[in-house]
Amino acid sequence: MRMTLSTPLRSLGLGLGLLLWASPALAGKVEDDVQAALTAINDGDFEQARVLLDQAEANAATSSSVVLSQSLASISFYRGVLEYYDGDRDKKTLELWRLALLADLEYAFDTTLVADQEPQDLFEALRLEVGARTHVEPGVREDRPNVKVFVDGRLLNQFELVVEGRHLVQVHCPDAKLYNEWYTFGEAPNYYALCEGGTLGG
Repeated sequence: MRMTLSTPLRSLGLGLGLLLWASPALAGKVEDDVQAALTAINDGDFEQARVLLDQAEANAATSSSVVLSQSLASISFYRGVLEYYDGDRDKKTLELWRLALLADLEYAFDTTLVADQEPQDLFEALRLEVGARTHVEPGVREDRPNVKVFVDGRLLNQFELVVEGRHLVQVHCPDAKLYNEWYTFGEAPNYYALCEGGTLGG
């Protein structure tokens, strides 16, 4: 569906200057998909934006480089924007914006996409809600320093907790490959299973 929005829209800077663990490589394919989706939203082409956001999420699960938390958050935030204008703004939009904040609790609401004050206030209330969720032990093992675990683009240390909910887990294994899986945290998974051909769920 192609729609014309009443508020001026701009391209979002994705903060690509973020330093990632000992590697200059960025998840370019995901970044490109997210940027293209934003362009489609700017153009009022919501159908194309949805296709691109689905593609971005799929590419995140197969990326050979660490995916930025802001990019992951943008996927859900933009989906929420689409629902706000062309879907279920009372429930689905809020569900998607919760997912955005799970990926990046500091994610900034883009007032050039949604200018009304009420959704901005709701987003800030969701930020507080997500931040108050149960935090779980990271499950990173001291005896496996050659395995690096990233959750939503951030290197996970032994002393850090993870907010309950769905996150992208990426594990850099001794074979120098990066293995990715979406995982819903209650208890921490066995990250090291990915290095042995298994899955996070067992």
